[in-house]
Amino acid sequence: GPIILPWFNLDLLQGQRQALALILNQGVMLGYVLIHIMVLVLARYVLKRRVFAVVVTLLLWTLLSGPGNWLAAGKGLFTSALFLVVLLRWGVVAMVIGRVALGLVWIARPAQWTAWSSEGSVMILAFLALLAVYGAWAATGESRERVSAG
Repeated sequence: GPIILPWFNLDLLQGQRQALALILNQGVMLGYVLIHIMVLVLARYVLKRRVFAVVVTLLLWTLLSGPGNWLAAGKGLFTSALFLVVLLRWGVVAMVIGRVALGLVWIARPAQWTAWSSEGSVMILAFLALLAVYGAWAATGESRERVSAG
């Protein structure tokens, strides 16, 4: 039979494989984003005033974030407001990327930071932090100034 090592936990390995499968399958997240955009479009169509449509959309997005306690509702309100600003300011592509990045960070959180299985989570978080830094650098226009000057 297989050799059983007392320090090796097979459940952690299976958990990492499931996390990787969730990371690579973002189809559900894209569908969720499209539902959010559909709510915004319908609210704007039904309510003629833009301010009312934004408020109703924010409330509906917060309800779509799922049930929970007051802390979960506050988190849902914050992320809904954040992604509504991103959608209205920078567009659909920025919102989709933000939702996928938030989903990756949520999946990447380990239960125990000192375990060997948290290495992948740390690498994903580091990659996302570097991606955010690069995005901020590219969005400020400084990258274009250096290219044209150099």
